[in-house]
This record gives sequence, C-alpha cells and structure tokens, in this order.
Amino acid sequence: PCPRGTYCWGSIECQVPEDPPPPAPTPQNYCGTSLPSIKASCASGALPTCNDGEGPCAPGTYCWGSVECDPIETIETNAPTVSPSEETMETIQSFIDSFFSTNTGGGSSSASQDEAGAQGVINSPPAQGATSNNECPEGTSSAPGLPNCCVPDPSFLGDGACDAHPPYNTADCGYDLGDCCRDSCDPSSAFGCDAKEGDAYGPFGYYCLDPRYGPAIDEGACAAENREWVGDGGCDPEYNTAECGWDGGDCCRQSCDPKFAYYECGREAQPFDCKDPDIIYRADYIP
Repeated sequence: PCPRGTYCWGSIECQVPEDPPPPAPTPQNYCGTSLPSIKASCASGALPTCNDGEGPCAPGTYCWGSVECDPIETIETNAPTVSPSEETMETIQSFIDSFFSTNTGGGSSSASQDEAGAQGVINSPPAQGATSNNECPEGTSSAPGLPNCCVPDPSFLGDGACDAHPPYNTADCGYDLGDCCRDSCDPSSAFGCDAKEGDAYGPFGYYCLDPRYGPAIDEGACAAENREWVGDGGCDPEYNTAECGWDGGDCCRQSCDPKFAYYECGREAQPFDCKDPDIIYRADYIP
C-alpha cells in the first residue's frame, strides 16, 4: 500500500517531452477549403496533398496550388522544470488540502482519514479525459460568441466562403457565420463572397438554410450531395426544385446573380431552365 497520507492514483499517463517541430515543407499542393487554415496547419504533414500524379481531393475540399506552410511556433518558457515526482506530490498535496482536511472536526488520525475517504467519494476530482457539458468534443473547438458551435476549424466561419455541410452550416454556427446566404455573406471577409471560375479556390455556392434570408432551402427534402453546386451560377437540373431553392436561383435569368456566381450565369454548358413560379409568371419574364 501507499505510505500513510498518500493515495493510489490509477492509470496515470506521464507527460513525455515533445520532439522538436519538423521544418516547414517546401511548397506543395494541398487539399482543403480555406487557404489561411491550410497554411497554418500543413507544416504538420497531416494534410492530404494533391500534387501531380496524386489522386483528387476529397469531396467538399479543393486543391490549393504551391502553398507555403507557416512554420510551427514553439513556446519558450523560463519557468523552472519540475521533476515528475515533485509535480505528482504537489498534485496529491493539493488534493489532500482541498478535499481531505484533517484539521477540522477533531478525533484521531485514523478517524480523520475515514472522514477524508468519505469526502473523496463525493468530491473526487474528474476522471482523466472528462469534459464539462459546455466543452466541445475532441478535435473540435468553438468560436468566440458561439459556445454551442463545435467545428474542426473556427477560422472557416465568416471567411466569405460557404462551408455548406454540418457542423458549419447550422443554426448553432450562424449558418457558417453568414457565409452560406448571399444577403448575409460579408464582402469584406477573406474570400469576399465572390469567388470566380479561374480562381485557385471554389466553387463554394450558397446553400442558404437561414430562414431570415429569403425562402430557405429545405435541408431534409433537398438532400443535395454536392451542396457547393447550389448557388454557384450554373443551373443543375437535379437541384432545380422548390426544395433546393431552384438551385439557389441559378436556373433563372432574373435570380442568378453574376456578382456572387462562380460560373457565368446561363453559360452554354449550364443554360437557364427557369421553373420558379414566382418568376416565370411575371410580366417581365425572359426565358
């Protein structure tokens, strides 16, 4: 058994000194949806690449060419190093002071320890790896002001490029912080809401689910596999339905907005095919 006054702590994972960070790799092509986030994380070597001869990027991500990764920052500290044994003893002592006080209530030493044991059952510290109810799952984090929005990369929110799938395009995340509706997308953001064909990124489309901005897409009924095609300027017949917002307006001359469209509205490869009754019955309707 442990010496009197100490306790047995099970399944402790000891901290291991980290290896020096790897040097930033030479510029390569990387898969992702946001250039700033790719530059910030590609030096780790964990991001998939799309160099010549390699396969395509996963659906929903795009190939960004010749990306120069940001170096991995290291944090230096002048704080004295505490040996594991001293650190462990400090933790145990703090635990004892907080929950196993032997200076109150009187009685013998063994009685005080029994009292401490009883307190420990009620006030024991949380298990390793446990999180409180308002914390995000492992691998995600929340953005300032959006405590219930847990996403892999909060920098994608409000960057002017619609991340059309959950968890970004949800009510908890402000529908990608406004990126997924034309009327709420901030033109002063990083991508400016107006990516065009020929850019190194896109299309992102406008898979607008926010009911505050026009007739919202019926997410359950639309069930678009390629959400980035909705609102990208090119008419997609499979999404030219009321449930999909008439392809986000792409299929009618009057509703396709060239300012926000990635592809040229009504281009030869995806001509207009207007079926929106709110448009085709107008006196000024032009097919």
